[in-house]
Amino acid sequence: MSPDGTPDISDATKVIEATDKLAATFGKVFPGITDWSADVHESGRTSRILRDVKKIMAAQKELGLSDETTDFLSSDAIRRHGRYERFEGIALNAIPSIRSNNRAGEIDSEWAERFFDNASVVYDEEMQKVWSALLAGEANEPGTFSKRTMSILADMSAEDARLFRTLCGYCFIPYSDAGESVESEDPVVIMIPDKERTSYNDGALSVEGVSTLISYGLVVTAVSRVLTFDQVGYPIYLDTPKGRFAMVSHQHDELKLIFKYAVLTPAGCELAKLCEFASADDFIRVLTNLCEPKNVTVVKV
Repeated sequence: MSPDGTPDISDATKVIEATDKLAATFGKVFPGITDWSADVHESGRTSRILRDVKKIMAAQKELGLSDETTDFLSSDAIRRHGRYERFEGIALNAIPSIRSNNRAGEIDSEWAERFFDNASVVYDEEMQKVWSALLAGEANEPGTFSKRTMSILADMSAEDARLFRTLCGYCFIPYSDAGESVESEDPVVIMIPDKERTSYNDGALSVEGVSTLISYGLVVTAVSRVLTFDQVGYPIYLDTPKGRFAMVSHQHDELKLIFKYAVLTPAGCELAKLCEFASADDFIRVLTNLCEPKNVTVVKV
């Protein structure tokens, strides 16, 4: 890097080499992408579509195709180019989040086919970013996201995704002082109903919104999550964007802190990996409101 902080030619070369290598890997995982991607650099989208339409028109004369068949094939060519263009944008946006020691070459072929089918029809830019993050996660650690989770995401709107991110903003992973997950590696969900029982966490999550997440199979409400404090002074830690905090019990015997109203399903836990936990602006206040009546304090460490 140059003294002024801008990338020098060596940095740029490394990025290009890494991108080319990953593109080649994606070409094996997603058959047909490499040739199409190379073609992108030779001409624009309009000329590519025009080229294919000209081929179809030529075939009409040679094979005697009807006008209806020719129109159908031309429309299909336009849709196909659009799908490949959207997919390439998603794949390129995933590259910065893919580690140098990635395992993209190990992505399951059926998973890759399902991913392409779903991601290539996503028009919303916000949702395209979600699909890019999912691809990066799978490339780094194949098997992270199931085909079922992909199917759920494919059905979700941008508003549904924002709703799920809001929920994850009230989730956290509890750790012991040894740095190990407490009782489960799954996130804990904090939901405190308001007095009217129409929303949770002072209106951040509506009952209707939570019902939507339940319908997707991301959340269940029939079970609770329990954190056990063995003795007085026993801390359970959690990380937030604002730093590390500890929940400390002031009860001399065993204390159980119950988190009711929502637990993430396996698919919810997978999709939550794309979100930032404990990111709600009032996360610590909501957690404190839950803990204080149980003789547990929340302190920054």
